[in-house]
Order: sequence, then C-alpha cells, then structure tokens
Amino acid sequence: MSEPITPPKPRKPPRLRAPIDVTEKRQPTGEEFTEACAAVDWLGEGFHQGLRLAINEGGGRPGSVPARAVLVAWVLNAFEEGSRAEHTEAASQLVACSDEQLAQLSMVRLPVDRAYQRIWAKTDRVIKALADGFDFQDGSATVHADLAWLFEVFPSAVVPADLPWSHTRSVDGTDWETCGTFVSPDPEYDGATPPDTDTPLEEHAKALAKTRSRLKGKVELGPDGRAIYTRDVDARAGHRSANHQHKAGLYIGYELHLSVQIRDYAYAGKPGQLTYGPHVPNIITSARLVPAGAHRGHATVPMLCAERVPEPGKAPTPDRTGSPVKVVVWDRGYSLLAFENAHGPLLLAGIEPIFELTDAQRSQVQVLTDVTWHDGTPFSKYLPDHLRDLPRIGRNDSAEERRRIQALYDERARWRYSNHGRPDADGYQRLMCPFCAGRLRASQLTQRKVSKNAPLVTLPDGVEKCCGGVITAAPSYFTLAQGLGLVYGTTAWTLAYGPRVLVETANSLLKDKYAALTRTYSKLMGLAKRTFALAFLLAGINRRIIKAWRAKQAEAPAHRKRLRRHQDTLAGLVAAANAPEATGPDTGLTGTSTTHHPTTAPPSRTDPSTPSGKRARKPRASRPLRT
Repeated sequence: MSEPITPPKPRKPPRLRAPIDVTEKRQPTGEEFTEACAAVDWLGEGFHQGLRLAINEGGGRPGSVPARAVLVAWVLNAFEEGSRAEHTEAASQLVACSDEQLAQLSMVRLPVDRAYQRIWAKTDRVIKALADGFDFQDGSATVHADLAWLFEVFPSAVVPADLPWSHTRSVDGTDWETCGTFVSPDPEYDGATPPDTDTPLEEHAKALAKTRSRLKGKVELGPDGRAIYTRDVDARAGHRSANHQHKAGLYIGYELHLSVQIRDYAYAGKPGQLTYGPHVPNIITSARLVPAGAHRGHATVPMLCAERVPEPGKAPTPDRTGSPVKVVVWDRGYSLLAFENAHGPLLLAGIEPIFELTDAQRSQVQVLTDVTWHDGTPFSKYLPDHLRDLPRIGRNDSAEERRRIQALYDERARWRYSNHGRPDADGYQRLMCPFCAGRLRASQLTQRKVSKNAPLVTLPDGVEKCCGGVITAAPSYFTLAQGLGLVYGTTAWTLAYGPRVLVETANSLLKDKYAALTRTYSKLMGLAKRTFALAFLLAGINRRIIKAWRAKQAEAPAHRKRLRRHQDTLAGLVAAANAPEATGPDTGLTGTSTTHHPTTAPPSRTDPSTPSGKRARKPRASRPLRT
C-alpha cells in the first residue's frame, strides 16, 4: 500500500502593519545636499568600488537604491538638528529630495509605500559588509575599511583644508543607553575598570572575580564573559557620573570615547609659565564606541596612536596621512589605569599624557635613598615639610586660596629631580637632583653651575653634600609617575590641563544642543548598527562646530574694535581722574576738592587771536567727574 500523502501546510498570511510615513521631511537645500555628497565622496572612489563589490551591487538585477545614495541619506539626516538615527529618517531624506538631486545619486523617485523597505535592506547590507571589512586602494596606500575605521575617520570628512590643526587632544567618555528591553533583573556592574577613581585596581580585580563567579549560571554571558541583561546582546553594564539628566549609578548600554582638538602649548621648564598656541576649532577628530564598562585603555590608546594630523593647508584623508598626535589631556577615569595599558603605550608612541592624579597616585612613597615621591614626581629628600603634603585645589576655593596653593606647588617644583639624558633600551632613567641641575643654591654646598634665578635655600645642619650623584631609577619606579611631564599642581600644569573641559562641549552637543543621545535616540540594537549610525552624527556635529568657528572668526575684528574703543574710553577716564587738581585765586577751592577743574581751558575758548567779528563762547562750568 502506498503511504498517504500529507497535504502541505497552509501558508500563513503576511502580517499586516500600519503604513510607515516617510513624507514628513523637507527638501534638502542645495548647500546641504552638496556638502553631504562631498562628505560621502571624500571616502574615495576606491572605497565605493570596494563597497559595491562587497555587497554585489550591479552583479544582478539593477537595484533602485545605490549604496552611495544610502550613505548620502544618512549624512543628510545627521545634518538636521534634533533628528534620530532611524531607517525611517534616512528614507524620508531620500523621498524629500528633488528629481535633480536624485539624478545626481543615479536613482529615480521611489514609491512612497516601498521606500522604507528598500532603504532598510540596502543599509543592512552595507553594515554587514563594513562589519566583515574589505580592502581598497587609496592612491598608493592599501586601506582596510571596517566599522571601526569608518567611525574614526568619517567625522573629519566635513573638515576643509583651510582650518588650522593642532597636535593636542582632549579625551573623555560619555554614556549611551541601549533601547533593548530587560530580560534579566537586578543587573550588577562587571566592568574592567573601577566604578570610581578612588578604588585601587587590585581591589577592583578581586571584587570583579567574585561578581563574575556569582553571575555565572544565573544570567546569559556574552563572548567576553560579561552578563547580558537586555535584548541588545552587545550592550553591557556600566557606571556613569551624575549630570542634570540622570543620577550617578548603573546603566546598560555603550560608552562613547571622543578625541577633541584643543590648543597646543609650549613649556620651557618653568613651573609658573606656559605659552598657548593659536586658537583652533574644537572639532571631533576621532572616536570609538565600545560596550559600557569595557577597558578604557584598550579603546582609546589604539585610537590615539592611529590618529594623524594633516599638514597645514591640507584636508584630512581616509588613509590618515600626516604627523602623529603629541599631547593628550584626560581625567582620572583614564589615568587610574595600569601603566602598561595606558600611559606606557602612549609614551612609546611619542604622546605625552597630561592628567589629573588619583588618590593612590598622590601617595608618598620612598623609592630610593635620595629621592622621595610626591604626586607622581621625584623630589629631593631635603624637601621642606610645608611642601610635602599639599592639598588639592578645591572646586569652591576662592581666587586668593587658589593662588596661594598654586604658589606652593610652584615653589615645590624647584626641588624636583630632572632627567639626565634619555632612558636606555631597558627603560632605566638617570636622574639629577635640583642642586646638581642648578635650580637651587645652598651656602653649605659647593656647586659648579647655578642658574642666576635659583633661590637660596637652607639645608639641615651638618649637610655638606646634596646627593650621592646621578642615580639610575628602574622602570618600575616610573609607573608611579605615570609618565608625567609637567609637575602636578603647578601653574603650568593647571594651564595645560584646563582646556580638557572643551571635550565636554562636544558631549553637550551630543546630549542636549544638537542631538539627544539617550535611550530613545535610536531603536537600532547591536554595536555594529549603532557604530554605523553614530559615525554620521559626529560628522554633523563637526559641521556645526566649523560653522560656529567661522562665524566667530568673522566677528573677531569688530569685537577687537569694540574692545579697543572700550579700553581707550576707560584709559581716558582713569587719566582724567588722576589729573592734578587746580586752585584758582578767586575760587577759594583747595586741591582736595571733589570737583574736577582743568588746569587749562581748550584753545578754541581762550585764544586771544579770535577775530573780533566773532563772539567768543563762554567756557562751560566744570561738572563733577562721573565714574
């Protein structure tokens, strides 16, 4: 007998959904469309050809949406303030384009009811191609294109060639919550770095091991061994500081590290002096998006080492040609990291870190016989007691108190040991005491060379020798200093560290003024999709920063003219107020009178050569000086 034939299962009807409206956007202006196309074309024809091969564009039936048009749509969406990183927003940008603009993108007008699906499908293919990565030729250089590369270089696509550049960067991180719903309650922090800057790394490592062993078997773990709490499998638990939008504490999402350009400086070795370089626009030069709680050093150090500064008069290029960064300024969230994961690689790459010290780095350590360690700097063992344990400058301290504390730091800097040559191949460094270097003089010592500005100090009784000669410090000792170039707390260090706050301006543009990088900014989930969408937002923020910079430069001459007029008026009032008082024989007034009496009247009022046909005007009565 033949087996009974099983009838096929009936196909499920397609799920009906409400139509997606993609017609709410305005038509892009000619300037916006031109700048968006220029930013996408900045990636180079080699990139676009490699992208078309990676997604097999043109291999089969011609598609209605080219990959270049999708990138232009996301750039146009980023140029609009208050927009969100959604496929509907990008589709609305293409639907709103005119026929001439669509012709420049090699496409025709899309059906409104199918625009969203087609743009979503092409965007998804582009993201997958970038996630896998591909190589392309940019001139004579071979560039590997992936999402990390696009995220680091595309913010510079809108930077023109005439803008000034510097070799100093300010780095900071900001949080970005995920939109995924929670699947595991009671999240715990299991990040690689301590949640606060006062916890030593050793104590955090012990607490982290206990936390991960407790979470094992209770929640789903990712490939990195960390807990997954939401439908977004790439999001992790992190810790953020408080601001006007939220309190300090735990969050689930990602951490965005920004590198912002700030002014260069010149330091001549004097702790009380620092010379700033010319002003530069505070654009975002590079960025890195990682899961929350990931190791900050592993995210930012490769980004800074790969960053390049274009030559003067040249625009940045996708292959990152130019000179490397020389100085990076960041806070205690990065300086608390181990030397081999943060400052060590930076120093090997020729990048000097300027940073705020943690409480552990400020501890006093006796590392050698003639050297005492204070605030990450080696000092002479004869350092006076009142200069050993100096307080931090408080946020609420008065100006007088700040100047008093800074003067103590500047005074203490003269007692520091200085480098005697460069470190050898094994990292050993020779040090010279302040008396041998000639920064200090003492009557008990016989010194060969002393600076003419060296102050005279008093050493303890019976001291006839400043030190035992040039000493050699092991590399382990310099991990205490964390490669600090400028002496902490001095006026020079304060001036160099102060511009770090300019990276907060970029954070405010991301969170408040230009976009709202919060939980509702995007419904995209996953590190790859969020990295792709955020790369275009950073380019839009740079475009706004550059426009503000140009407007400020255009107003600079008028501003200086108003300032010069104000200063001339103020100088005239001060000179008039300090003029000698006149005493006349018939006025009966003394020189201490509060009424201003000019010593001589204007020539036009007292000149005896005035023609008799014209009546001379009577001098006005003097009035009190208004101050």
